[in-house]
Amino acid sequence: HGRCVALADAETPPYAEDRPEQSQGLQAPVESSLTENDQLNRYVKLYLSIRNDVDFVLSMLEKHKNLITWKDRDISSIMAWLLAILLLISSLIPTRVILAGLVAFTFYLGSSMGFRKRQHRRDFLLELSRLSWANGAGKKVEFQGTEPTSVLEENGVTRLLLRDWCNGSFKTQFNLKSFDHCQSLAQLADLVVQSSPSIETAPRRYRSWHSDVYGNFLDHVPSDSTDYDA
Repeated sequence: HGRCVALADAETPPYAEDRPEQSQGLQAPVESSLTENDQLNRYVKLYLSIRNDVDFVLSMLEKHKNLITWKDRDISSIMAWLLAILLLISSLIPTRVILAGLVAFTFYLGSSMGFRKRQHRRDFLLELSRLSWANGAGKKVEFQGTEPTSVLEENGVTRLLLRDWCNGSFKTQFNLKSFDHCQSLAQLADLVVQSSPSIETAPRRYRSWHSDVYGNFLDHVPSDSTDYDA
């Protein structure tokens, strides 16, 4: 797995408050350090994320430029007619009604995404409670999310066990330092949910024609790469 490169923290992580060897400033164990492969994977993910964002922004700018410059006369004509119709509608319907509809639609989307996030958090905490029961907890516990992460050690869930369980059950790639910034079980649940490829966090895109009218319309706008097609 490569050599281990220890990362020094400016302060003691909240998950390890009950570890005297770390609070006394001693060297962290090898298990809590990042390997060169882990660091390489992090940099590759960061590079791919930046590249995808730049590619998306440049593609949108290019399509809008081609739309305005009438690169495709049919598509640009449709856009001109749509703008004229919207201008006519805006002169008949009060602007406050249009803005109220947009605000209501935004709140609807936020409510649906928040419901999905809370549901994933409850499911993770339930599975975490079952893990605690299976590893010799003195009593049957049911985590709610408001508890500090230190209660995991008290209920038989060590950091090493937590990492192996998350990587095995949720297909994540955590190391032992990935949970340092999690001060509560709710933050831990959100971290796992956002990092797991097996949990569907984004709402499914409806394939109907009205799901993304403007985006679907821009798909028909030619890009500059069509100039080099044979």
